[in-house]
Amino acid sequence: MVTERTLQLLALRVPVNCRSACRDRAAGLQYGKDGSLDIYVQTTPPASHESNWLPAPTGRFSLTMRLHLPQPRVLDGLYRYPTVEVAR
Repeated sequence: MVTERTLQLLALRVPVNCRSACRDRAAGLQYGKDGSLDIYVQTTPPASHESNWLPAPTGRFSLTMRLHLPQPRVLDGLYRYPTVEVAR
């Protein structure tokens, strides 16, 4: 749950000009040759992938995926959400 305190802490750590969401129609997103889309959620922008970067606070945080007008396979429980992979 995002509380006002969480938003205050994020405001201290994330530059004002940073975005808080990646949308599939956003200009500049870089897609893989197979059509995949990698989103980099980290504290600093990754070299050569800045357009696919979402700023993250240091420490623990949670991600939320919002689906607008989901297809039936999402509603039926057949859709498999993308996994989050920790880069090392």
